[in-house]
Amino acid sequence: MAQYLTSYFFDQTLLLNRINTRATGESREMWVLDVDGRKRPDVPVYILTSTRTFSGAEDFSYTMQQHDHRAITVGETSGGGAHPTRYYPLAAGYGVSIPFARTVNPVTKTNWEGVGVIPDVKCTADEAMDKAIELAEVAAMEYKEAFFAPLTEKLSEFEDKEISKSDAEEIHKLLKTALDANMLAENDINLAGYHFLNQGKLSPALAIFSSNTILFPTSVNVYDSYAEGLAADGQNGLALEYYEKAVALAKEQNHQDLEAYERNMKAFKDGLK
Repeated sequence: MAQYLTSYFFDQTLLLNRINTRATGESREMWVLDVDGRKRPDVPVYILTSTRTFSGAEDFSYTMQQHDHRAITVGETSGGGAHPTRYYPLAAGYGVSIPFARTVNPVTKTNWEGVGVIPDVKCTADEAMDKAIELAEVAAMEYKEAFFAPLTEKLSEFEDKEISKSDAEEIHKLLKTALDANMLAENDINLAGYHFLNQGKLSPALAIFSSNTILFPTSVNVYDSYAEGLAADGQNGLALEYYEKAVALAKEQNHQDLEAYERNMKAFKDGLK
């Protein structure tokens, strides 16, 4: 489970741990796995620890801490159980658990047995959540800026110039990256398009609206907005095509704003007469 959970936070081929068996001398390697869902190799991670954190929970905490400091551990030193054990029954209802293997982290060449996972930020277990939230709020802002800075910088280039096909492709790539990281939503992208459209800067507006139709192909609104931008640019034939797409999709979805989209298309057609 620790191997599986850890794999969500790394996207490269990486050896997480080895488990060396004493009796046979065999070594089992624990590598990053392919997992269901989206991996998050860059999102900031904070792990809370206490004296009750033990075994598999320590494996996850220690591995995330030691591999490129992928996570920040916050709280108390953990319990210190790294070696896999087997239970052996004894007489009179007694039994004993004896380690039969040793976990070896490839970074430290050791493990947390007996010493626990030493937290990066030491505090009591009761304080750990509040402290982690305090740290995470700062990291989250920096994380968001890492996505928005390239996009903002790229869009600022088009305040006074037309954009090329390669520029439009780069804008789409940046928007998709921010979208995949849950930093942007459909409406955010649409608002960015209208920011340029309302200033009469049609080239970047059209690039953004066009990208939104690719990112959200089942949204009626993105087709309607792109049509509005195309109409403003005088591309009437293409504008009508997208108005018609918006209305057709709205009918197919029994959209609550169908009449509004039909009015938009009618107004556009009337303006062509």
